[in-house]
Amino acid sequence: MRKFEFRLQRVLDYRHLQEGWAKDALREAQAALVDAEKELEAILAERAQALKRKQKTLEAMVEQETFVLKLEDDAESQRSVIAILADEVERATNEWIEAKRAVETMEKLKQREFEIWETELSREEQKALDDWTNTRRPA
Repeated sequence: MRKFEFRLQRVLDYRHLQEGWAKDALREAQAALVDAEKELEAILAERAQALKRKQKTLEAMVEQETFVLKLEDDAESQRSVIAILADEVERATNEWIEAKRAVETMEKLKQREFEIWETELSREEQKALDDWTNTRRPA
C-alpha cells in the first residue's frame, strides 16, 4: 500500500513558519520592552543621583532643578514608551497563541487522517491475508 501522505502538509508547513515568525516577533517585542524598562531605571537612578548632590550656589541649584525636571520629563516619556511596548507584547502574544492554535488544529487533523490511513491499511492487509489463505486451501 502507498505510504501515508498528509494532503495538507504544505499548509501545515506554512502554519509552522507562521508560528515561528509570531514567536520571533514576540521575542523582539519582549526584548524592546525590557530595554525600555532598563532605560527608565537608568533615568530614575540618574535623577536620584542628581537629587543627592548638594549645591552651594543659587545658580547651581537652579541648574540642578532644571536637570531634575528634564529627567522627570524623560521618565514620563519613557513610561509612555513602556505602555506602548507592553501593548505590543500583548498583541504579539495573542498572535503567537493564534498561530500556535492553528498549528495544533492542523496537527490534530493530520493525526486523524493518519489513524484513518492505518485502519485502511490494516483492512487491506487482512483482506490480502484472507485472499491468500483462500487460494492456498484445497477445494
